[in-house]
Order: sequence, then structure tokens, then C-alpha cells
Amino acid sequence: MRELTNKFAAYSRVVTCLVMTTLLLSCTNKKKTVNIQEINRPLTLVRKAVEYSLTGGLLKMSRNNRVYFSKYHKPGTDLNQAPGTSLRRAQVIIAILNGRRPYIVEVAYRIEKYANGGFVLSHYDQGLAKRYRDLVDEYLASRPEGGDLIDDFRVY
Repeated sequence: MRELTNKFAAYSRVVTCLVMTTLLLSCTNKKKTVNIQEINRPLTLVRKAVEYSLTGGLLKMSRNNRVYFSKYHKPGTDLNQAPGTSLRRAQVIIAILNGRRPYIVEVAYRIEKYANGGFVLSHYDQGLAKRYRDLVDEYLASRPEGGDLIDDFRVY
């Protein structure tokens, strides 16, 4: 009987430790990105929306045209504002997720600081990422729903 009590006490300590670790990690883990869920639009339109949100500031795209990187710029300013000799710089990263509809657009606003002869990640800014997410969302909302379909079908 005493063995069962000792095993139970050991298991309860392990469970308590796991619960406390989970709570601690959930409190310290900050989300880095903001999303637009359930986009049932053509991929070409979603790509145009992303390119629109990065107007004038597009640095590069991934090979599959699903991840877009803005030019480095001063944090909180226009994408065309070069960081110059500033000790901080920012970059917007927008990714189109899922292989087919519905797509998810994920936006991250990465801020880096200069240290030890190079730039290192400082933090991600969700507030500024929301600004670019809203630009993508506005572009998608301004386009008609059935843009792929024939608008005027005449038999003769």
C-alpha cells in the first residue's frame, strides 16, 4: 500500500510540474504574426493583393511566389524610407499558406537592431503587421467576388 502512495505522489509531482511548465510557456510565448483566414479567392488575386500592400518596397519573393519580403526600412515608416545609418531596421514578410483554397495570409513585421558588427532580430511588432494585413484585406474586399467568371454570356 505504501508503494502505491509513493508512486501516486511521484506522478502527481510530475503532472504538477508539467502543468506549471505549460502555463509558464503559454504566458511567455508571444505570437509573431497576424493572419487572414479562409481566403476563397484565386491565388493570382491573393498574390496581387500582397504585391499591392508592399507597393514600391518589394525586395524579393520565394521561388514559388508564396513568400514576399519587403525592402529594409526604418521601423514604423514607409517602405521606401531606407534605414541609412540607423541602428534599427525593419522588414515586412508576407506568406501565402495552403496548397489550395482556402488560403491563409500570414504577415510578420520584423525589427532588427545593430549589434556586434551585424543586424540581429530585436522583436516582431504585431501592431505594424496588422497595418499590412489590413492593406491585403482591403484589396481583396475591393475586388468583385466572381472575377474569374464570364460576366456577359451571349449565345449569339
